[in-house]
This record gives sequence, C-alpha cells and structure tokens, in this order.
Amino acid sequence: MIWLKRIFVLEDVERTYRATSFVPEEDLSLATTVLFISKTKHAFSQLLTVAFLDLIRRGLVRQIDKETFTLLSKDTAYDHEVF
Repeated sequence: MIWLKRIFVLEDVERTYRATSFVPEEDLSLATTVLFISKTKHAFSQLLTVAFLDLIRRGLVRQIDKETFTLLSKDTAYDHEVF
C-alpha cells in the first residue's frame, strides 16, 4: 500500500506544481531563467557560461579562434544583457 500512496502523492504534486508555474514568461534571458529556477544562487561561473553560450547561439558573439571571440552586435532583446 505504500507504493499506492506514493503514486497518489506524486500525481498530486504534478497536478499542483506544473513546470509552467515555476518558469517565467519569455521576457528573461536563458541565464536569468536558469538563475530564477535554480535552488542555489552561488553558481556564477556556470551562469556566465550559460549566458555566453546563449549569446553565441543567437549569433551575437562569434568565435575567431580557440580562445578569441568577438562581439557582433549589442542589439539584444533584453536590456540586462548589454553593458
């Protein structure tokens, strides 16, 4: 019977806390969204990597060689990405 209770509890949790209730609308960048939903706020180096790779994915930064990157545009959809 313990397994049945576990199934009911898990179904109740899934019904109550859908993924959409934790993730904000798409008015935040990927890195900000990760920071928003992460339990620890101390992984700054990982968030910096996420933000940088997101800029590369969106074509705002280009890799020149193995250790060199160049900024192609500062036109981002989010004001908090520009400095």
